[in-house]
Amino acid sequence: MNRWSAVAALGCVGALSCGTSYAAWSAPADSFPLAADRPSATPVEPGLYAVEIDTPGWFRVERTVDDSTIWVGESIVAPTSTVPEHYLAMTNRSGKDCEGVGDGAVGVYLFDHRLRGGTVSSGNCTGDTVWVEHSFGTAPDYAGDPATVAVWEEPPVWDDLPEAGLSVPWSNEAPASRGGAELGSSFAEAPVLADGSYTVQVEAGEPAVLKVPLDWNQHVQIVLHQSGRVLSGRQVVTPRLYNPLGGRVDWATPTVSPSVTVLPDYDYLALNVEGATGGVVSPTVRFRNREEGSAAALAGDYYVSLEVEDNADMPDGADVVMEVLVGTDGPVAAPYKSEPEPLPDLAAGESVDEPSGEPSEEPGDEKTAEPVESAGAGDDGARPWPAAIGLLAGSLVLAVAGAVLLGRWRRA
Repeated sequence: MNRWSAVAALGCVGALSCGTSYAAWSAPADSFPLAADRPSATPVEPGLYAVEIDTPGWFRVERTVDDSTIWVGESIVAPTSTVPEHYLAMTNRSGKDCEGVGDGAVGVYLFDHRLRGGTVSSGNCTGDTVWVEHSFGTAPDYAGDPATVAVWEEPPVWDDLPEAGLSVPWSNEAPASRGGAELGSSFAEAPVLADGSYTVQVEAGEPAVLKVPLDWNQHVQIVLHQSGRVLSGRQVVTPRLYNPLGGRVDWATPTVSPSVTVLPDYDYLALNVEGATGGVVSPTVRFRNREEGSAAALAGDYYVSLEVEDNADMPDGADVVMEVLVGTDGPVAAPYKSEPEPLPDLAAGESVDEPSGEPSEEPGDEKTAEPVESAGAGDDGARPWPAAIGLLAGSLVLAVAGAVLLGRWRRA
């Protein structure tokens, strides 16, 4: 190694740079054990947790606000399963089912795709505590993999709220092309995509997830187009919707309007048909959606997963053109009588600084996906000081090492 390469190596150490990317992520840091029976159910406060699903068990949540609604969402990224019978159920003190909105069948579709999630809510359960049972119809073959559990307490609401928004006008607007985007392999890694048209890649059985923030009275429309080579076989891309707690939500019914008379033929994309198109639209986010059985009843970050069955014959994946369009169907106003606590952030598990071993991106390789919003200067997550201090320290190391080596070279 010559003097100048030695100086460069020291600079790399000081600045923590020179071609190492940090892409690893982990489950939430907080966790709790599931109790073996209902009487000893583990008390849990609102928040985000990592829970191993190796055995059935119980936990309980106490209300802190009168007449509030307790929500629990659970999601998992695990190997596909041949025995995906994994459920959540919420009950009151006497053991009666709360009959709240949400689909507590967390693992039902794990036989064909690695990402799944479900939600339960307190519904008609009164009293100061609700109990959540974590059960298996049959012991799943993914037992032992960690699940993400989100617990949230929703305050009471005002009367005279807008009716449910499960029928949503379709739009023929063509959003601007924004180039390529890399989708995430979990909720934690999902990028926020602005309105636009993106080229994305999907693989059999693997999650391909994007995040779309939706406020009250907003919805998102997704249109998928065939791109690149046409595959043989019967592969299809199925878009699925998840709410801010990670629970699966049904799409809305698209409706015509005076300016739109043609609706998409399918709610999926056939990869074996040249020029194929499919489209879906979410419910308009409204509190009263829960009255119609829809858990699209919370304002926050929604997730869209483009899913291809695990057994699809597509070893090289497939390119898809995806259009994202957010619409507003009324005043953006919260329905609550008091300010709610923030929803648990499903992205909170994404911060483990482990080198991936892959080279960092070259200039000009930046992803073209644009976020809907960026963190403000006052946001702790956006402060540049740690990076600036690291770069300054690296520069000092470089300068000192360079001076020492240069002095030795001149005396040689």
